[in-house]
Amino acid sequence: MASLNDIVPPIVEVSGIRIRGVSGRNIAYLVERFPDLKTLLIERYVDPQRLIEIAPDAIAAILAAGIGKAGDPNEESLADSLPVGLQVEFLSAIFRVTLPNGLAAVVEEVTAALGITPDGLPSAGPALTDQDQDGVPGPSDD
Repeated sequence: MASLNDIVPPIVEVSGIRIRGVSGRNIAYLVERFPDLKTLLIERYVDPQRLIEIAPDAIAAILAAGIGKAGDPNEESLADSLPVGLQVEFLSAIFRVTLPNGLAAVVEEVTAALGITPDGLPSAGPALTDQDQDGVPGPSDD
């Protein structure tokens, strides 16, 4: 029987460091720690002055999370000391591994799965059933 243990997530290397991407839990951690990231992701805008203020810490935290060391102050300090060109290389690799189809595709899939229209309102789509399309009982089945 297949298991999540069978999944081999994509990993790339930058300067000999393995980039694993950032999990949903760690994205939530980063957004909680840096609320302006949420604004940037959703509204695609943050006050430029605020972005300048948070960017160094946020970039260091994203780099640490991208190598599987979210919240590790030592890794964040090391990431903070890297030249900006190398930081950009790491960020690019992290985004490619974390969101291989891009952020817009993820937002589209999630909103469709949740039945949310582009204006943020619930859709009048099909109601949830007790069984998924593959016949697997849903959480409300006894």
